[in-house]
Parts: sequence; C-alpha cells; structure tokens
Amino acid sequence: MIFDYTASDAKGKTLHGTIESFSMREAVQQLRLKGLLITNVKSAGGASTFWSRFNGMFNRVKSLDRVMLTRHLALLLRSGVTVDRSLDIISRQVTSKYLKKVMQEVLTSVRKGEALAVAIGKHPAVFPKRYVAMVQWGEAGGALAESLDQLATQLEHDRNLVAKVKAALTYPALIFSVMIVVGILMSVMVLPQMVSIVESFNVELPLPTKIFLALSRFITAYVYIVVPAALVLTGVLTLILRSKLMRPYWHLFILRVPIFGNIVKMVNLARMNRALSSLVHSGIPIVDALTITLDVLGNIRYKEALKVAIAGVKRGEQFSGIVRPYRRLFPPMEVDMIEVGEESGKLADVLMYLAKFYESEVNKATKNMAQLIEPIMLVTVGIVVGGIVFAVLMPIYQLSQAIV
Repeated sequence: MIFDYTASDAKGKTLHGTIESFSMREAVQQLRLKGLLITNVKSAGGASTFWSRFNGMFNRVKSLDRVMLTRHLALLLRSGVTVDRSLDIISRQVTSKYLKKVMQEVLTSVRKGEALAVAIGKHPAVFPKRYVAMVQWGEAGGALAESLDQLATQLEHDRNLVAKVKAALTYPALIFSVMIVVGILMSVMVLPQMVSIVESFNVELPLPTKIFLALSRFITAYVYIVVPAALVLTGVLTLILRSKLMRPYWHLFILRVPIFGNIVKMVNLARMNRALSSLVHSGIPIVDALTITLDVLGNIRYKEALKVAIAGVKRGEQFSGIVRPYRRLFPPMEVDMIEVGEESGKLADVLMYLAKFYESEVNKATKNMAQLIEPIMLVTVGIVVGGIVFAVLMPIYQLSQAIV
C-alpha cells in the first residue's frame, strides 16, 4: 500500500512524501525510525480526509463537546485505562451522532495498531493540526495524559474568549433587530391607517410622513420581492467579504474599528500565545509550532504575519525580530517579552504569561464595550423611534389644526 505523509525532520523542516508499506502502522514505524516527527499519514489519495472535511461542513462539533472529550480522555489515561478502552468508553458517552461515529472510527483504527495521533489525524474537521501534533508529541514522550490536559485547557480558554465576544455583541444586535422590527411594524401597520384618515380631509402630508408612507407602500406591494432580495443581497455580500480577494481588506477594516478592533487583536494574540506556549512546552520545534498555530488565528492579517515569521525562523532569525515591524498587530510589550523569552530559554512560560494577560484584557474590554455601546444604542433607538413617531403624529397635528 502507498501512504502519503507529512512530517518534520530534526531541523524543523516540513517534509511531504509517500512511503510504501504493508500497513499504516508499519509506515509510521518506518518514518519514526528515520527520526521524523509525523504530522499526518493517510492512504494515497486522501479520500478519508476529504470526506471528513466534507462531513464536517454539515456536522459541526460543539467546542464544549471537544473540551469534555479531551478532559475525559486525559482522566481515563491518567487512571491507567488503556487507550482503546478509553476511546470505547468515550464513544458510548458522547451524545452527538457525528462525534460518536468519528470516535468509533478512531477506536477501530487504534485497535488495528495505528497510533492515536494518526487515527485522529484522519478527521481534521474534528481534530485540528495542533490537536494532532500535541497528541503525537504526548505519545512520543510517554506523557499523553499531560498533553491532553494542556489541550483541554487551551480549547476551554479559546471557547471562553469567543463566548465573551459573542456575549458583548448580543445586546447591540438584539436592540438593532428590535429597532428594525418596530420601524417596519409602525410603517406598514400604523402609518397607513393614520394617513388614510388625514387624506380624507384633504390635508397636505409633511415630508417625513410621505417618505415613510412611500416606503410602507413599497414594502407592502413588493414584499415577495423585497424579502428574497434582502436575503440574497446579504448572502452575496457575505460571500464577497469572505472571498480570497476581499478577505484581507475586510479583516484589516475589522482591526481598525474603534473598540471592537482592539478586542479582535487581543483575542488573536491570546489564542496565538496560548497555542504556541502549549506546543513549545511539549517540545515541538518553533517552526512546527508556528505552522500549527496558523490554524488558531482567525484574522488573516495575523496569519500573513505568522507566515512571514515562519520563513524567517527557518532562515535562523528570531521570531521577535521578525514580527517587530508589525506594530499594528504586535504591541511593543508583546515583542519585548517574546525576545526576553527567547534569550532566557523560557519562551513557553513567557508566552503563557502573555496569553493570560490578553485573556484578562479581553474580559475587561468586553465589559467596557457593553457599557459604552449601551448609551449609543439608546440614543440611536431614540432618534429612529422618535422619527417614526414624528412621522405618525404630524398628520394628526395638521388635521387638528385644519379642523380648528
């Protein structure tokens, strides 16, 4: 059988190639005898990986499920339970049908003699590169339970960061949605009835009322066009912003948005530092650690900077020196601390300190953002609702003046 593999040599250089062997287990053993750090091994053609990604698009695994799975696996292994027995127990505990299926496939692979890292590497939609890498290093160093504990902690912190940002944005999004619904209801249901009464007395309507009335009649007459058109426009705009061409500009714009852009920066820095810290602490070479960390970052500008850093580190340059020019992405404190960590040989500890610092700052910033947005939203709602009420009441006022 022919197997495709991705691995790193002793110098941290990433290698891609194929190897012929009777089984995947034997292929892994042959590569390890060559002194290679295996990132992924799969049958030539990669059908399993392709279908795993395809299924992952429609069967999302909740971040909490991934955290709990990792915690339970670490606990079972630390208690002396074998890997296959631990996987069997977990596969019967998970409630997600898709995750249960994945865990059963991982169990089958392990029982065939494959390493756990190789088995989970077939399911990139569930187990990202950093997950596979830390499991592999844990297996190689005989500290799999400890690696899984680190992973669970890292995944949990990532989940908490995302949850805090979402919670901070939920309130303004809710207020904005209510404002739109109230405006539409007032324009479509209340305003036309009031106008019909005023028009029966031949009273000239004020301009704001005419504008709202025209909008109301348009929505009512062409609702079967307006609603689908709005949905299509939203979808097209989303696709454009996510396209390869526009995404860098969109992500740059997000970073420059007041308040929110600063939060996005700190979230990316927190996730990057924590991931790098865990990987470096596990003994993974800095080049491989940086490559794996690319999957953790959500903003493409940070990904681009890290790719430049990876190329520089391969040439023998220091990570801190490479990212120093990127002042908009990496604050001076971040760069100086990393430089100290590189010089002292305590890079993993420094990165963890930075991760905790930025996580704390995200927590404060999200609370402050909610406090800042609340008065802005209240003023905005007041202006919009006041404008609608003005448009509705003005005809009544003019009618009363005409009758008098």
